[in-house]
Amino acid sequence: MSTGPGPLSPSMKTHKAVTGDGSAISRYADVMVGQHGWGALLRYEFCMLFRNTPGALGLFLRKTFWPKLFAGCGRGVLFGTGISIRHPNRIRLGANVVISDNCILDGRHTEEGPALTVGDDCILADRAILQCKGARISIGRNVGIGPGTLIQTTSNADIRIGDDVMIGPSCTLIGAGNYNVDRLDVPMCRQGMRLQDGITVGSDVWLGCNVTVLTATTVGSGSILGAGAVVNGPVPQYAIMAGVPARQIGSRAPNGGRTEPTPIKVQGRQS
Repeated sequence: MSTGPGPLSPSMKTHKAVTGDGSAISRYADVMVGQHGWGALLRYEFCMLFRNTPGALGLFLRKTFWPKLFAGCGRGVLFGTGISIRHPNRIRLGANVVISDNCILDGRHTEEGPALTVGDDCILADRAILQCKGARISIGRNVGIGPGTLIQTTSNADIRIGDDVMIGPSCTLIGAGNYNVDRLDVPMCRQGMRLQDGITVGSDVWLGCNVTVLTATTVGSGSILGAGAVVNGPVPQYAIMAGVPARQIGSRAPNGGRTEPTPIKVQGRQS
């Protein structure tokens, strides 16, 4: 873990990007489109024209034209209404992904290549938010993300989620550093951050509703995180966790033993 200050780059700070120097078109491209040039801007604006088009017509228009916005988009992807997309050129969607109404996909990153990857056969329920701001999110295959769930990462604290994971409603996964708070004469938001590792969630994991997973956490494969749990440390494979902070209350393992988390291989990356 790095302990030095690690503020986000200016392009990742939303307020500064929106209100900073440059023309309104340039700032809009920095925050929303992810690319400069009239071609990228017009393509993005055309696709947003039917962002809120209801019914079968809206589904058809988005399914036909939206895949061309992304770094990659598999066959059979469905887009609901009211979806917000930022930096689609850094987002890769697998086949048969379902993005439900009012979701937010934010792929902002200063480096080249996809920042947000969603594997085949995943579903994002209404109002789910996946937000990269200078880090990466990688989601495996056959993952269900419940309504109102926030998965957000910054400052190179990548979030990696394995296959066959169930994430309940209103969960929060935050990969980021912690603010330095030692000085009393400087506002905490101006003291920089202590950088930390991100989050790794193994395969075949079940997060109940309102679970919070904090940065620098590894959740072992086959584990269960009970509703309302706050997880801020390693979770053994097959463990059943509950409480604030979460503690192990059982195990799915046949002998009830506690095993240490093992490296989790997820789509395109290994922790």
